[in-house]
Amino acid sequence: MPRVATARTRTWSVGSDPLNGTRIRGFTLLEILVVLSLAALLLAIVAPVVSNMLPGVKYRGAAQELAAALRYSRNRAIVSGQSSRVSIDLDSKQYQVSGREKRSSLPQAVRVDVVVAESEVEQGAARLASIRFFPDGSSTGGLVKLAHEGSMYTIAVDWLTGQVRSHDGE
Repeated sequence: MPRVATARTRTWSVGSDPLNGTRIRGFTLLEILVVLSLAALLLAIVAPVVSNMLPGVKYRGAAQELAAALRYSRNRAIVSGQSSRVSIDLDSKQYQVSGREKRSSLPQAVRVDVVVAESEVEQGAARLASIRFFPDGSSTGGLVKLAHEGSMYTIAVDWLTGQVRSHDGE
């Protein structure tokens, strides 16, 4: 009887190397989940520590938000054709754009210095200083300085153009 040759073909099976048949080691789903959980826990602990180490970021962010509110008020005056203003309460360290109910707060530890036109200062129960923007884009102008632990952030509003500029330092 003639002899028939048979050939075996190797097939790829999960967990083995098709060339030499050795097991390939990998990670189980449980191991991956444990590592991801530990990474998330570490991130949750490290993030607040890093943000506390960079207090200047919080104050710079507050200054940028105030500058954005001033720019918004200028744009609103131009678009609506009516004057708009940003009022800064120096005692409570809050500011508000006219026509909006939302009052935004500055960090309590920051020192706020404001230079505005005399007509824009209200003395009463609260010391309010305002910067007013007109429909033609101009403003009453002003200067807002936010200082904290040796660092300062300055926001300048040009009276003629109403342009709002902000920068670190004086």
